[in-house]
Amino acid sequence: MFCPKCGLELSTSVPEGEDRPRSTCRSCGYVHYENPSVLVSCILFQEDRLLWIKRATEPYSGRWAFPGGFVERGETVEEATCRELYEETGLILKPDLLILNGVSSVPEMNQIYLSLIAPLPSMNFRATRECTEVKLAKETDIPKEEYAYPPIVESWLHVLYERVRQGQVGKGPAIMRSYRSRQVSP
Repeated sequence: MFCPKCGLELSTSVPEGEDRPRSTCRSCGYVHYENPSVLVSCILFQEDRLLWIKRATEPYSGRWAFPGGFVERGETVEEATCRELYEETGLILKPDLLILNGVSSVPEMNQIYLSLIAPLPSMNFRATRECTEVKLAKETDIPKEEYAYPPIVESWLHVLYERVRQGQVGKGPAIMRSYRSRQVSP
């Protein structure tokens, strides 16, 4: 990797005032921070059902997930959520209908996931190049072994369906989860 300021090769060192190694430029002092990517998922509900997509792309091609993807530069979280929903299902959703549902941190993948929830705007959803199938499903309609991202989805899915069944969407605190495959010392 090369310095975007002066073009010299970056090296790894602990910059002054920092507590961890970073890619740095020995010539101009530039520090390259590798911050987490932000991803969004859009959870749409109607009565006691949620909208699921069967992924057409890796990772987890052929598995069920909620519409979502990366927040692009220059987008708000709400804009990214609505864009991803449209790309994956053809549905158009107004950003002001979205409510924060949950936040998940996955440090080993350097990612932060924001899930937003809203009422299903219409039944005009369809499969796209990004998904092979779209359907409204009750909690027991999709077998756990067919979930994309099983550790993340399984841990909060029951709470999510329960909130939807009880009409409690947006009335409690957001669900916060962190996922690590190994423990890290503070």
